[in-house]
Amino acid sequence: MNALDFKKLNTTTVYYDGLCYVCSREIEHYRRLSGADKIIFQDITAAEFHPDSEGLDPVAIHKVMHVRDGSGKLRTGVDAFIAIWSELPALRFLVPIAKFSPVNLILRLLYRVFAA
Repeated sequence: MNALDFKKLNTTTVYYDGLCYVCSREIEHYRRLSGADKIIFQDITAAEFHPDSEGLDPVAIHKVMHVRDGSGKLRTGVDAFIAIWSELPALRFLVPIAKFSPVNLILRLLYRVFAA
C-alpha cells in the first residue's frame, strides 16, 4: 500500500469536474468549511487522474457527482452530496432534511435535470 492509498483509507473522496464552473464553485465553497481538510477533492479532468485506477466508470464519472465515502462505498448524485454534507459540520443539518423521503425525491429530480 503506497502513501496515497493509506491516506484514502477512511477518507471521503469527492470526484468533481474542474471544467464545470458551477461544480468548481461549489467545491471551492466546501473547501473553505471546517472539516474539509479531511476530504480529498479530486478533479476528474486533471491529467494525472485515471478513473480506472479508482475503480470508476470513465463515462459515468462525467455524468453525475461521485463520492467514495470513508467506508469505501461509492455514492452518486444526491447521495454523493449527502456524503459530503455528512463530513462538514456546518452542513450536517442538511443530511436528515435531504434524506427525508419527499425532499429526497425532489432533490433527485432536480439533480437529474441539472446533471443532464
